[in-house]
Amino acid sequence: MTSLFDERRRLPRALDALQSLFLAACVAGVPFLWPRTDDVVARVMIAVCLGAVPALILAFHSRVTVDTRSVRLSLFPVWRKTIRRSDIAGSRPRQIGARDLHGLGLRPTTDGALGLVMRGSDAVEIELKNGKRYVIGTGHPAALHHALSPTHDGQDAPTTPA
Repeated sequence: MTSLFDERRRLPRALDALQSLFLAACVAGVPFLWPRTDDVVARVMIAVCLGAVPALILAFHSRVTVDTRSVRLSLFPVWRKTIRRSDIAGSRPRQIGARDLHGLGLRPTTDGALGLVMRGSDAVEIELKNGKRYVIGTGHPAALHHALSPTHDGQDAPTTPA
């Protein structure tokens, strides 16, 4: 199936430095915690908490993919949603801020929609026929809105990053 829109977004670069600092602190903490226990289970927990958790945080990203049959939303590694195109009542460009969501990531908006915003303020709101709404943060709102158009035939779409 040909993708009409495909975008992956990470947290703002300012947070990358904090994530890297957190990872470095976790790695630096191993020599202090490891000798304090001989219990194998405790050592496995230390390795998981100080290794796997920071690695997952560094891999954290959102992805929006639109094709002719569905819209796939994900917040890796914790959440995925597939919406059939036939379930979409409409879409519209929207501005959204981290303050409206009380943070970044997957959160309810102050007006009752579910927001998937990793950075910036440009977004597209998708309204489903059942009344549910999703606000999707994007660096390419015109391209996403065009890809969601009900009369979209897959041609003349604005270019989007892969």
